[in-house]
Amino acid sequence: MKQRGAIGWAGTVVVNALLGYVGVLPLGLFVNAVVNTVGVWLGWAEPDLKFGNDGVDFAVALSAFLGLGFAAIFWTVNFWLSRLTKLRGPVFWWVAVVVAVLPTVVALAAPRGWAAVSWL
Repeated sequence: MKQRGAIGWAGTVVVNALLGYVGVLPLGLFVNAVVNTVGVWLGWAEPDLKFGNDGVDFAVALSAFLGLGFAAIFWTVNFWLSRLTKLRGPVFWWVAVVVAVLPTVVALAAPRGWAAVSWL
């Protein structure tokens, strides 16, 4: 029985790592939109002149649309994955979120290293 749980956790990590790899674009755009709106308004960041060319509303709407789409895919895949692996509870969801967000954190923290495995 322990082996089945280990396989379920390994599957959860692999599936969410793949989701996170695909999610770098929408999550990165969301972070960029937050930094270039809230960060600039609070004085934490310098305004990016490329960001406002099409209008701030367009950039925020695009990042929100892609972010919500990614969240819907993430929830659907993990809902069925939790049923399939019989892993339930907050621990499953925390592991799924952390593993899915990790590629975006790596891409933002080390863009050069990310370029080696990037699809963008």
